[in-house]
Amino acid sequence: IRQTEVYSGGESQKLIKSLEKMAKKNKNAEYLDQIYYAIGNIHLANADTAKAIDNYILSAEKSTRNGLEKAQALISLGDIYYVRKDYLKAQPCYSEASSLIDQEHEDYARVSKLSQILDELARDYETVTLQDSLQMLALAPKETRMAAINAAIRKIREEEESQRKKAEEERLANKRLDMEIENVAVMNRNALGNADRNTWYFANKGTVDKGKLEFQRKYGKRKLEDDWNRRNKTIAIFSEEGLADAQGDESTPDSLQGMSLPDGQNKTQIAAENDPKRQEYYLRQMPFTTEQVAASNVQIADALFNMGIVYDEKLMDYPQAIAAFENFARRFPQDRRVPDAYFYCYRINEKTGNTDESNACRMRLINQYPDTKYAKILGSPDYKEKLERMLAEQDSLYE
Repeated sequence: IRQTEVYSGGESQKLIKSLEKMAKKNKNAEYLDQIYYAIGNIHLANADTAKAIDNYILSAEKSTRNGLEKAQALISLGDIYYVRKDYLKAQPCYSEASSLIDQEHEDYARVSKLSQILDELARDYETVTLQDSLQMLALAPKETRMAAINAAIRKIREEEESQRKKAEEERLANKRLDMEIENVAVMNRNALGNADRNTWYFANKGTVDKGKLEFQRKYGKRKLEDDWNRRNKTIAIFSEEGLADAQGDESTPDSLQGMSLPDGQNKTQIAAENDPKRQEYYLRQMPFTTEQVAASNVQIADALFNMGIVYDEKLMDYPQAIAAFENFARRFPQDRRVPDAYFYCYRINEKTGNTDESNACRMRLINQYPDTKYAKILGSPDYKEKLERMLAEQDSLYE
C-alpha cells in the first residue's frame, strides 16, 4: 500500500484488482481507508483524477482511527481540488487534515496555511450565499418561503435521527469493547495469579478507561457526514438544490401545525427564534424591512470585497480576484470602496501584462472617480513613478 505513494505507473489494473480483492475481505475491514487511499494513488498516477477523488473520499469515509492515514487521504484530495481551483471543496479537506497532523508532519506548514486561507474564503462565500438566499426567500411568495423552511426543518430532523442511530451504534460497539477488555482481564488475572493482579494493565479499570480515552483523543470517532464539504448546514439547506426540493412541497411538520405567536416578545417566542426546528428561527433571519435588507447588503458587500483580496493577495488567482471585485462594484456601485476595487483590478491587470484592461481601469478611475487619490496619481504624466512611491509607503506601514 505504501508503495503506491511513489507509484509511477505500470500494471495499474493488476494492482487495482489486487487491492479491490483485499477490500472485499472482512479481515481487512479496519484497513479499508489505506486500501482506498492506495487505489486513489494509482489512479492519480495515471492522471485519472475523477477516480482518484472517488477513492480518496472513500478512504476518508472508511477511516476508523482518524489519524495520519485519514489526514493523508484528505491532503491528497484537497490538493486535487486546489489545483483545479475548486477552493470550496479543498477547504474542508485541508481544515480537517490540519487538525489530524502535528507540527512535525512534513506537510503541516503548507496544509495549515492553506486551511487558514481557504477558511477565510469559505466564510465570505457562505456569507454571500446565505444572505442572497435569505433575501430571495424574503421576496418569494409566502407558500414558497414556508415550503423551503419546512424542508429545512425536515432535513435537520433526518440528520438528528441519523446521528442518534450512529451514537447508538457507537454505544453498543463500546459496550462490546468493554466486555472484551473485561474478558481479557479475567483471563490474565487467572494466568498471573492474585499477587500480580494489580500490575496487569487490563486489571485496573481506571487505567483501561484512561487508555481508551487517550486513544479516542488521539484518533477520534468523527466520520464524514452528508454535505461534509459544507461547513454551514443552513447554507446547504437554502442552496439552489435545497430550494428546488422544497418546490411543490408545502406540507407542515406535525409539530408545527396550528402554531401561532403571541403578541410581543416572551420566553416562548425567544426560544422558538433560537430553535432551528421551528419556523421562527428562519423567519427571524430573513430581511423583510428596508433596514434589514440594508444590513444584509452590508454583509454581502464586505464579503465580496474581501474575497477579491483573498484571491489576489493570498491565492494569487487573478482571474477570480478580478471577477470578485467587478461583481462587488456591479452590485454595490455606491459603496465607498468601489474605487479601491477598480484599483485592485488595474494593478492585477498590470501584473499579468493585460495592458488593454489595465488602461481601461485607469481611465475609469480618472473619469468616474476624479476626486480619489487613485485618479490624481494615475492622471499625471509620471503616474507610474508616483504610484510606485504610494505603494512603497503603504508597504512600509506593514513592516
